Amino acid sequence: MNASTMQEQELNRAYEGMLAAAVDIIPAGEPCDFSDLHLQFAVLRDALGHAPTERDLLIRSELAAQRGIFIDEITPIWSETPEVAKAVKDLSRHASVIGHVPAVQKIGYAYESAQNLGVSMKRAFGKHYERVTSHPRVQTFLRTVRDFVTRHIASAARGLQFTLNGVESRMASIPRDLAQALEGVQEVLKQADTALEATAMTSISAPFSRTAQAAHLRSSTSSDAPQQGQASSGAPSHRRADQRAATLR
Repeated sequence: MNASTMQEQELNRAYEGMLAAAVDIIPAGEPCDFSDLHLQFAVLRDALGHAPTERDLLIRSELAAQRGIFIDEITPIWSETPEVAKAVKDLSRHASVIGHVPAVQKIGYAYESAQNLGVSMKRAFGKHYERVTSHPRVQTFLRTVRDFVTRHIASAARGLQFTLNGVESRMASIPRDLAQALEGVQEVLKQADTALEATAMTSISAPFSRTAQAAHLRSSTSSDAPQQGQASSGAPSHRRADQRAATLR
């Protein structure tokens, strides 16, 4: 199994976990329409170069026309790394100079797909948005999307920087607008690399944190554990199993 396939599977698992958490949190009596969320996730997968799934194709055919999106809003996808979002949005100011370059379009498509997905999450979860997005499985999904999209953006920006540096080296005097565009690309790359370095450091320390948390949990709950032969109270509820199964399809 190659790295791309593993990345795709990790993203899909994180998405399913996020949906399951949302279904558990939103009360059973309230509508739970995730169709637009499915659409935006399909668009994100396409932006990352993933092959469309059966659900992607079905959602695209049912919802061909996308709803209005507030692109300037910082959504949960970029809430932890707003510097990356700002750098990418600032790069769009140079569209007249480098907007036709495939790498620039690749950066914009990946960023906007993640941004739109975040807006769709806010709409789908409604008044339960804060509770849903604070759930560990939803946090895992947000981190996974942010990490994968940032890597995608960094890769495209690195290639674009190389191309523009080559153009600059062949010119006696680089036009001011092109120089500013190059600075914008360099800022995108700088912020993306900074965000990825922070993610890497968090990943290194996470196993130790989880071990400490598990040890603390065991020590704090051992005295409350039911003795052998005693009935355990507070059994987990599966009140919405049917709805979850329908939602995840």
